[in-house]
Amino acid sequence: MSTDFQRARVALGARLRELRTEARTGGRLSGRALAERLGWVQSKVSKLESGRQTPTPADLEAWAEATGYPELGDELKARLRGLETTYRSLQRQFAAGHRVRQEDAVTETKRTGTIRAFESARIPGLLQTADYARSILTMSSLFLGTPRDTEDAVRARMQRQEALWQPGRSFFFLVWEAALHVAVSGKRRPVPLPRIVVAALRWQRLSQAEAQRKAGEKWEETGYVFTTRHGRPIEPTNLYRSFVRVSSAADVPAIRLHDARHGCATLLVASGVPPRVVMEILGHSQIGLTMNVYTHVTQDTQWEAISNMDRLLKRRH
Repeated sequence: MSTDFQRARVALGARLRELRTEARTGGRLSGRALAERLGWVQSKVSKLESGRQTPTPADLEAWAEATGYPELGDELKARLRGLETTYRSLQRQFAAGHRVRQEDAVTETKRTGTIRAFESARIPGLLQTADYARSILTMSSLFLGTPRDTEDAVRARMQRQEALWQPGRSFFFLVWEAALHVAVSGKRRPVPLPRIVVAALRWQRLSQAEAQRKAGEKWEETGYVFTTRHGRPIEPTNLYRSFVRVSSAADVPAIRLHDARHGCATLLVASGVPPRVVMEILGHSQIGLTMNVYTHVTQDTQWEAISNMDRLLKRRH
């Protein structure tokens, strides 16, 4: 994610926090109170305010209404459009490959005395090995459909690390533990799927073949299962909009796409699947990550545990 994009998202989150703390509807609102008013989980409020999640236009309209500032809905949506423009600008920067951007990072690092970095899903670039960086940059090139100048980009990233050994510099890294266990080798692994998912994927293959036929020479083969009508990767913001629409149609709360993995893990464990099997399905390298981070105890599971305890106690009398 580009630094400019993240800064803009954090700024939007700060604006949302400002509206919440200065709400016209009953004075200052806590995050929990606002979440209850909107029918959201409290973590969503926190993620939006901290810039860890990109809001949808509907989210912004609801926020403005709930805090008593409906007239600011257009302002908030304009900020969101600015975020999307920044993302497209990032794509344009990568149009010539990754090398130029990596070289820009080298220059920026040389004139920076203190660097702070937070990563939730991968090792920070300044700490990556060459093989790790090669895998990350290769996957990025495939996703963005940019020229494959991977080796030049890796050399530039390794050159940037020279700053770690130069005196007079300070580095602060905050890395989520899960980032230490994410596989980035690019190797393929089989993933078992429910029959209903297999059926949906077969329908998608037929649909994509028809889209390719209509696109003709405009079609760009990327190897992705889900693409635009011309075969290009789908922009994350557009994908999430579609996900929100589907969630609304199904009358279920909209969550982050990645949170669906947490839901999958929780449902598998709740249905009695051994944790080791769940770990293999999710592709984790350590079972602790699966059980401590990705699975959550459902209310039904709690009641089942209490019922088992009740039966055990009754046998004692």
